[in-house]
Amino acid sequence: MNEQIHSCSSIKKDIDEHPHISVRELGDTNGLSYGTVHTIITGHLRMKKVCARWIPHLLMVDQKRGRVRYATEFLNMFEPHDYKRLLDIVTGDESWFAFFLIPPKRLNRM
Repeated sequence: MNEQIHSCSSIKKDIDEHPHISVRELGDTNGLSYGTVHTIITGHLRMKKVCARWIPHLLMVDQKRGRVRYATEFLNMFEPHDYKRLLDIVTGDESWFAFFLIPPKRLNRM
């Protein structure tokens, strides 16, 4: 049981440091089989791969609170009822701009 907890925390740490890492690379790094790593990621850590990046499938309570706190701080930057300034904000889709090269998609498949 202690070994399983260590494996989960080790894999979680690796994913946090390298979100584009593949299941195979995680297995090689941690000395675990592909199936074991996949079970840990999807079952125990409740993560899924979206656009070649591992993300939490469900937000934790502290993550939800953080989002509310940041949104509230953002809205408080504006004068009360000064909603016209909100129109000056440029928005787009939820794309991420990476500051590093992402490996080709075929290398990131599970």
